[in-house]
Amino acid sequence: MLWGPAFYPDGVSRQSAHQHSADPESEVPSHVFDRTAAERVMHRAVRLAADQELEDSPDGISEQALIEAAAELGVDISVVQQAAVEERLGLLVQKPQRGDSLVGPAVVTVSRIVPGRPEDVLESVDSWLRKAGSLQRQRSGALSAKYAQRTGLAASADRTARSVMGTEELGLLPSLSVSTAAAQSGTTDGPSTLVALAADLQAERSAAVVGAAATAILGSAFALCGVVAAVANASGGTALEIAAGIGLAMLASLGIPISCALGYGILFVRARRISTTEDLLNGILDQVATGTLPSSTFGHMADRLLRSLRSLRSPRPGPPV
Repeated sequence: MLWGPAFYPDGVSRQSAHQHSADPESEVPSHVFDRTAAERVMHRAVRLAADQELEDSPDGISEQALIEAAAELGVDISVVQQAAVEERLGLLVQKPQRGDSLVGPAVVTVSRIVPGRPEDVLESVDSWLRKAGSLQRQRSGALSAKYAQRTGLAASADRTARSVMGTEELGLLPSLSVSTAAAQSGTTDGPSTLVALAADLQAERSAAVVGAAATAILGSAFALCGVVAAVANASGGTALEIAAGIGLAMLASLGIPISCALGYGILFVRARRISTTEDLLNGILDQVATGTLPSSTFGHMADRLLRSLRSLRSPRPGPPV
């Protein structure tokens, strides 16, 4: 007859159960992570899940599951909702180009969740871009549109007038795309929409890179030619001429770092303009979010004229009694 440990109906031996009850420290405790560590765990879990077979997780990760996981990490739900909609619009899959940290990206994108339906939000953005940004609509769909800078004498005069009055909202943007998508809302305030503005500055970026490279290379080449010419003129001469040639060569060699610095300055100025463009685009989203309606150039001129007339009609204060 074989003797062994007795088993419970669930298949756990009495000895094993006694050991578990007698040794509670053998159980793995629930560790509390800080936010940085929790983010690393989540990123690692997502990478491990991506390595699994497709049939193991055919449905992927739902947006609601991401929101619940982020809530456990202490992340604001509205931020997760915005990131999820940006992923649906394809804004998060844009890969940075080489040199973006130095010269800035080729496409400047800003996005925000604003109240309203996608169709109404797109109409409001359209009004701002055409009336306050001197842009014309080239292509439009149900939830997206593409704009370009208006050309011609009338458009130039309009932009000049806006610049003088300080009402030009976007400056010179060659191309701008607008995308909208419905966003989930955790409140009862009504529907909300994520609107994204993407300014295509690829031509400007390429011109800045070419200009910086040309400045650095040509300037360095001219400086190097000056060094060679100074050394050649000094060779075979007297000691005084050789010393003068060396001095001229050292002076000419300063053109190399100066040319490189000028080339870097071109890239730096272009990179600084990126933040300005982002501020301008965010300014448009500020107006759309508050529901402010744009006014035309003639409207601004009329308002200024009325204020001037009112200031002329207002009685001047008399001398003190």
